[in-house]
Amino acid sequence: MGVDYITISQLPPEFMDELMREFRPYTVALSRIRNNDAKTFRALGAGVFVTKGKRFGILTAHHCLHACQPEVVLGPGGIDTLILQLQRGPISIGPNDAFEHVLARPVSDEFGPDLVFVEIFGDKRATILRSVSAWPLEENHAVLARTLATPTNLTCLIGFPALDSVTSIEPKAVHQDLKHMTFIAAIEAAGVFEKDGWDYIDTTCDYSGKDALPSTFGGVSGGPIWGVRARKDKVSGRLSIDASALIGVVFYEGPKVKERRKIRGHCVHSIYVKGWINLPH
Repeated sequence: MGVDYITISQLPPEFMDELMREFRPYTVALSRIRNNDAKTFRALGAGVFVTKGKRFGILTAHHCLHACQPEVVLGPGGIDTLILQLQRGPISIGPNDAFEHVLARPVSDEFGPDLVFVEIFGDKRATILRSVSAWPLEENHAVLARTLATPTNLTCLIGFPALDSVTSIEPKAVHQDLKHMTFIAAIEAAGVFEKDGWDYIDTTCDYSGKDALPSTFGGVSGGPIWGVRARKDKVSGRLSIDASALIGVVFYEGPKVKERRKIRGHCVHSIYVKGWINLPH
């Protein structure tokens, strides 16, 4: 099978649109309200719906729930309600509808490790699953993810940039206007690496190009990174998605140096295997 190489700037608009549509059902914007008081509203970042065995919930970065003050508290004794902004509209998750499993508690901003899984239970689980897609974090999907987390393959980083979000808070209600964004890049030669048993994927953002990039990626933390292999039709020349898999979760935005910055996420081994080692089955 022959392989053609093109630059990101050469991707046709219709294929870019396909990428944006493909992964939207898996993505969620996270925010919280404490003690049902709208004044305590806080946007938290992004996440991705996943399953792990019989569990269903949201995989996101640990700091999305714990960088705020006071930190989010879910489960028994919890007093926070999560607001999930889905493609079809918002849904609330009460403190007893979810439980936070800490997969990796950060020891540094730059390398984390930085992952949590918010497991969702009961009626809310059934309600959400009727309107979203959830990616299975199982070995057969990990095999595909490993093949796609390699240099020159496409990646899609997805989130809700805070700079493009508008929030209005009323005494008994919160209104959010969010912009779902897909940032498309290609995996660099040294873009995937390991440190202290965790693996990482770096994406370089180049501000010197024509693409309009946000000055900060706040609101993208916790969002998914998808690996994509494209197919080109021999007759029409049309590009389409040949294969895709969840390959990472964003957690770190590096400083801007000479018109470039790194966006870092945990990669395949961390999200499919390493983070779950100490979690009971």
